[in-house]
Amino acid sequence: MPDPWIDPIKASTLAEQTANLLNFCFLLIRLGALLGRTPLSLQFQLLNAFTILVRLCVSDDSYQIPSLIMMNELVRDGDTGDFGPLLGYLGSESSKEFLNILAVFGKSNSDITVFGACWQLLTSLVGSRQQWFAVLLLTGSSPKSRLREENQGTEASSGSEIRGKPFLTTALDLLANIGNMAPPQAIILLEFVTRAQENWAWTTNHLHSHPEFFSAITNYIGNRKTAESESLAQCYDNKIASLVADLATVYLHYAKAVRDASIIKKMIPIIHWLSNNAIDVSGYNNSLHGNLQKNFAARDRKSTRLNSSHITI
Repeated sequence: MPDPWIDPIKASTLAEQTANLLNFCFLLIRLGALLGRTPLSLQFQLLNAFTILVRLCVSDDSYQIPSLIMMNELVRDGDTGDFGPLLGYLGSESSKEFLNILAVFGKSNSDITVFGACWQLLTSLVGSRQQWFAVLLLTGSSPKSRLREENQGTEASSGSEIRGKPFLTTALDLLANIGNMAPPQAIILLEFVTRAQENWAWTTNHLHSHPEFFSAITNYIGNRKTAESESLAQCYDNKIASLVADLATVYLHYAKAVRDASIIKKMIPIIHWLSNNAIDVSGYNNSLHGNLQKNFAARDRKSTRLNSSHITI
């Protein structure tokens, strides 16, 4: 961690070395997973040093993104070894302060890269392996406090243990103004809400109780002229529409159970967009796919499109 009394040139070199080390550890873990040789000992040591990663994250701007990415890699669900919940490495009080730090990074006025890395980490924490963290960041109360409040008949929000609003409420409020944010930000927040709904069925009630959330996201995608947009904008629209459709599918079942007929009106924009953009492949894409098949055949007669795959490290 840079010392304010160190020579600026030495401090800059130290910061660069630390950021490179974090990136190198991240690549080792991802490459090990890709090769089926996950470095479990390295992951275990990094989890034991999780508090150091948190301190690095707040100590210098150059550490924020590498630290957030590294923490996300350590807590996300995967086929790696099960090292137990993150709560065991941080403790309850440190965990609450950790979420308070993420609340600062997750504001809409933050740098878009930091914003994305922060909400990707929150999405991983919502996973089923991190139950204590998931309940705390979604409701603002720990599972123990939430159970005590339910037994006493009080509102869960009355005993918030983190500063500000719960992250689920923050995400819904931001998405209620989805038209004023960049598409990458909207996608990250929708992925967070989708992950929460997949792992915690009771979050659908929160989505239902928000006065503007579903109307905002369905109207947003319904008003998009995707066919007339450039390629990148089409990709963003398609991704947002797929996430909205996933949320709407579960929401429709919930609305049917609670006999809420008003949901049908909210779904009209997304249904209209799907009918215009998600049924037929455009002629341009048909031509592009045909040229791709011819190129494969010309380059290597033994290869087909089915032999190719996309792999990320």
